[in-house]
Amino acid sequence: MELAVNTSLAHIASLRKRNVWYSVKDGNWEDPSVWMGNAAGRRGMKYPNTNVDDVFINHQVNMSTVNYAYTVGHLYINAQGALKSSNLNVSVIINGNLQCTGTLDFSSNFNTNVVLNGYDNYINNLIAGTSSTITYNAQYTQFILDLPYRNLTTSNTGLRYLTSNTVITGNLTVFNLECDNYDLTVNGITRCAQATSADGVFSKSGPGNLLFVGELSRLGNQANINFSGNPNVEFRGGINMNILNFSTGSGTFTFTTNHQIIDIRIYNGTGTWIAPILIKGAITVTNNVNLSIINTYSTINGDNTESTFINNGQVNLFNITGAHIMSTGLFINNATSLIGFLFNGDFTLPNYTYNSVTTAGTGTKILGKNTSMTGTLTFNGDFDCGTYDLTVAGSLFQGNGAGTFYKTGGGNILIGAYFGGGGGASFNADFTLGNPNLEFRGGINVNVHSIKTGTGTWSFTTNNQNIFFGIPNINDLLVAPLLINGAITVTNTGTSNPTWLGTINGTHAASTFDNRATFTYRNAQQPMQTGVLQTNAATNTFVYGLAGPQDITPGIYRNLTLNNSGVKKLLGNVSVQNTYTLTAPATLNPNGFTLTNP
Repeated sequence: MELAVNTSLAHIASLRKRNVWYSVKDGNWEDPSVWMGNAAGRRGMKYPNTNVDDVFINHQVNMSTVNYAYTVGHLYINAQGALKSSNLNVSVIINGNLQCTGTLDFSSNFNTNVVLNGYDNYINNLIAGTSSTITYNAQYTQFILDLPYRNLTTSNTGLRYLTSNTVITGNLTVFNLECDNYDLTVNGITRCAQATSADGVFSKSGPGNLLFVGELSRLGNQANINFSGNPNVEFRGGINMNILNFSTGSGTFTFTTNHQIIDIRIYNGTGTWIAPILIKGAITVTNNVNLSIINTYSTINGDNTESTFINNGQVNLFNITGAHIMSTGLFINNATSLIGFLFNGDFTLPNYTYNSVTTAGTGTKILGKNTSMTGTLTFNGDFDCGTYDLTVAGSLFQGNGAGTFYKTGGGNILIGAYFGGGGGASFNADFTLGNPNLEFRGGINVNVHSIKTGTGTWSFTTNNQNIFFGIPNINDLLVAPLLINGAITVTNTGTSNPTWLGTINGTHAASTFDNRATFTYRNAQQPMQTGVLQTNAATNTFVYGLAGPQDITPGIYRNLTLNNSGVKKLLGNVSVQNTYTLTAPATLNPNGFTLTNP
């Protein structure tokens, strides 16, 4: 014969006789005379306080011990009964079900917390007072009762569902909460607890409205927000969130009543604003810090000429129809801001004051005015300065995709530093249409397929700088005069043997061109007629390669090559420390000076 043994938790628990307590009069929970039951007086038990005790309250029972948690199994409060608190920081933890046809009366305002760990709960009458909290804490699904909450908390891994339109007069703390088709109003602060990729979601899968009078905030380092039901969401206290995953839905996000701050940081997850952002009234909404990111596929607008959006963070625009921020109202970009125009199609940049800008997508992004950027410019795709001047105080980054940086009109471009991207065969810079003047203050480091300088002057000013050309197929395209302006040094460290057809010169006796790579010079005028040509580095090879006569700057060369054709004329003594190469039909004219090569 086989014996079946049930080892489930429910079966093991049934082996222990449950304690059952009944109130017999009004009084404090800790008063033994308030209670009768099968455990009274046994093993020192004077009143209910174990996690499997079942408690029936038929009277007015008061929890009176400060900073204390009362723990029971099932709790039943009949129609004449009431549970109250009369001291600070009192909790009652109910590990079974709460069935209250009577009253939870926390009007004494002593920070009372009711923790519901059961599934089948009912509260007929809640007097919430100004400081009570109802906490739904089961490891399985719980339904939020239709009550006038002061503070509401959802914790633990079980799902929580609203069952009615809910108004919370105090604070909401969320781990899991699904609002479904119901409206939710939180008059205090809403805090989203620490989430994981699979758990801890504040969601609304149905339509309706959400109103956050206080700040929408967080307790942990990351939260999940999913409003896939496309509710309309109103904010009066701003947003301060560390987000793992963030989806707004397509309802309108409206900021009203008060000046507000948005601080949304995406951590190892995703964050998209499909919702239009509307600033309603003469208020200011500030995207607060440079790590705060708004990735929007919709619009950011106001309804008032004094509606103001200040960007101190990042706003990435993924839809060309929403690319004009605050067409009604004011838009201000501050010193830490970034705007991304990350969509397909030709687009003229709006008349903003910019810090940093990123562009991407097909089509050409075009300047619409003389534009000054105090930060950086990063573009993937075609970027045309048109007939307007461009100043980028920081760096200009040309990305890894296809596209061309060009200027169809004249004028000026000033760049802190120019970095060309991934070295593919499809990224170019072409200034031959407008022949603008370019000024650099932080050097050049390019791996683009080709550069066509045009005939405008390329000036290096203010700081010592490096130039690096990393792609070898840019020969015969560098026709601009290269001018070193002031007592600074420009150092060539590239690997591609650039061929420079324009002049190379300085404006000061200490203007220096220091060649530390292979560099081919194809202009009749001697390089650095004013200033210093430094060519004695171990990695230097300087090539005079014009098909015609050239003047040779005197000095010390590590390696010197004279090739192509024409007469190469010394303007002073030349010493070649390593390799000297003269390739016919080019010839050397000493011009009364000496060229030595030990």
